[in-house]
Amino acid sequence: MSAIDETAKIDIYLGKKIRLMRISRGLRQKHVAEAIGVSFQQLQKYENGTNHIRANRLYALAVFFRVDPSYFFEGLEQEGESALPFEELLKKAETEKLIKYFNNAANDNVREKILNMVKIAAK
Repeated sequence: MSAIDETAKIDIYLGKKIRLMRISRGLRQKHVAEAIGVSFQQLQKYENGTNHIRANRLYALAVFFRVDPSYFFEGLEQEGESALPFEELLKKAETEKLIKYFNNAANDNVREKILNMVKIAAK
């Protein structure tokens, strides 16, 4: 794989992670874009992996979402190994609802119980 192909793969993966974080927080592209100083169209291009995101913008997103910048790279090595590709999961309405409900859970203890319940149901 060429360096250009690898860069495109990373851009697409970062975009997926940005979109997942935005959806999980129940935010519109316009709101996130304004917070980091870009147009909503630019954020849309980041989320689609169409445009390369610079380090300073990625850092601004990490600050805005209150996550470590490494969040955006977690799981990059395993991308493509799952039975259902990441982007297909995000297209499902149920996934968006699940993420929102999970994020709105009362506390970490409740979220841990939800994870255990899902783990049992998935067996």
